[in-house]
Amino acid sequence: MEKANNLDNKVAIMQPYFFPYIGYFQLIKAVNTFVLFDQQQYIKNGWINRNRIIEINREDRIITVPIKLKSRSQPIFDVDIDNNAKWQKSIINSIEFNYRRSPFFEELFSGIRQLLSQPFQKINDLNLHTLTHIVGLLDIKTRIISESVDFKQIEEFLHEPALSYDHRTLRVVNICKMLEAQTYINPIGGVELYKKPEFKECGLDLYFIKTKEYSYKQYTKTFIPHLSILDVLFCCGIEETKKMLDNYELI
Repeated sequence: MEKANNLDNKVAIMQPYFFPYIGYFQLIKAVNTFVLFDQQQYIKNGWINRNRIIEINREDRIITVPIKLKSRSQPIFDVDIDNNAKWQKSIINSIEFNYRRSPFFEELFSGIRQLLSQPFQKINDLNLHTLTHIVGLLDIKTRIISESVDFKQIEEFLHEPALSYDHRTLRVVNICKMLEAQTYINPIGGVELYKKPEFKECGLDLYFIKTKEYSYKQYTKTFIPHLSILDVLFCCGIEETKKMLDNYELI
């Protein structure tokens, strides 16, 4: 696997979400390499196979890709989509109905419809393709790779003192080391999970990304933040969404 050769090589690691909110794409843009954490266990009612959009003149609603689980401990990359449920038509119709009056509908909808009409078997493949599509629209140049494809056996890569850290921290540090990273950036929700001194001891700077407050015109009575990136794109368009990608701070 080709390794990045940057003086300050930044890495982020996240589970592959379904049309995630804008903060997810801010994180992608903030780093050189973005790793999809897809060997982790699938958690029900997370954002792997669902997200929130506007229900016109009401509030938000959830769009869901149905899945079939073989076991409770099944990793994300191995989770099948339940294509018997005819989910594609339902989601496409929901997006069309709720955003057809938005100012950038014509610019974006045909590409989204074509993307969601493809015959995906795994939720991981669907999320990778939708993520790549949005990253392309927003002209983000970050390299995107998958844990299940690019990292197999990395647990023994580091020596003491890292081996005394919890498993999740160790795995993140190992991936960063294999990518020759100097900096790891995590969503703000991980402040209690990851500790800067532990990363520093392993030669890594740790930062947390926090989306600043934002708003735009929605078809609701009050603004609802952190919806799917689809809401931002349909309401604001590609160029304004690009500007919003820099609306964050590193802590």
